[in-house]
Amino acid sequence: MPHVAGAGCQNWDRVPAILTIIGQNRGLMKNLIKIATSAPPDTDVQFRRDPYGKRGIRQFLRDVIAMANASVDGPRYIVTGIEIDSTGKKKVRGVRDDDFSGKPSYQALVAEYVEPPIRIRYQPVPIGEKKVGVFEISDCQDRPYMMRSDLSEKLRRGDAYARIKDFPVKLGRRQLQDMFERKFRDSVSAESVEIGFPGDIIHKELEIQTLDLSGMPSAIASRKLKELIDIQEMSRNTGSTTVMARLTHARLFGSDQPYENRSYDELMHEMAQIEMRHAMEDEHFLFERNPQKLQICILNQGGDPIEDAALTIVMPNHNEIYVADKLPPILRN
Repeated sequence: MPHVAGAGCQNWDRVPAILTIIGQNRGLMKNLIKIATSAPPDTDVQFRRDPYGKRGIRQFLRDVIAMANASVDGPRYIVTGIEIDSTGKKKVRGVRDDDFSGKPSYQALVAEYVEPPIRIRYQPVPIGEKKVGVFEISDCQDRPYMMRSDLSEKLRRGDAYARIKDFPVKLGRRQLQDMFERKFRDSVSAESVEIGFPGDIIHKELEIQTLDLSGMPSAIASRKLKELIDIQEMSRNTGSTTVMARLTHARLFGSDQPYENRSYDELMHEMAQIEMRHAMEDEHFLFERNPQKLQICILNQGGDPIEDAALTIVMPNHNEIYVADKLPPILRN
């Protein structure tokens, strides 16, 4: 049961949610950084020293098809901008910003040349002062994937690859036939399965109430700190004493927290770190104290049981909605 918190917005009174739930996974970037820095090359993770660019379109389509056909569960990743030597040691070379500009449009190339459709996302991931590129290929439930039209003499319609260990292997007729037979043997007609939200009937739409994010601990702390910064700045410009700053601090933070004579730069640095310092409290505010719990109902109307199936919820990023993929840690002290 996913926990969803909806943020207040100027033009939103309520947020509609239809199985495709708009969300933002706050742990996604950490996961991609971990994959790029720690994961070894394997069936579901590939590393390239350089981005594909316009000259590497053939290799790009081949690698995407091979990844999509790989015999693994879950998403698969292609990381560009990392060099691996013979001992397995990684060196971050980085990827220029213009490779993420849409020229070439990697997603459009996959949509044009590969069938069935593949879900693929490409984004920059910061590692130190450099950025690497990470392709995430997900929802590969409709194998085999292959070329739908000719790209060149070396990559033609019907060509298919599968990644085995850390290398793409071209598939022959026998391997493709095995994939098709497995697909039709394990498939359940989509018409016999109904998915929606529970109620007197299975509802296809659900509206959830929004939440005023001004009550988040980081937002409250930010407002207090900003007021203290404004008072100190005013005192500095007028040449007055720190009496006003002390009184403001006592009003905002109470007498239990003693006043510290921090400089303007120190306060601005603290303001920049405010979200990180209150991350755990914010997660509890969103997902423990104010969550919207969404229950999804799946009704099998067919005569055959559903076995070894997976339900994928697609959540495009939106900065007004937060989605937790796990409960926040328990607060201590």
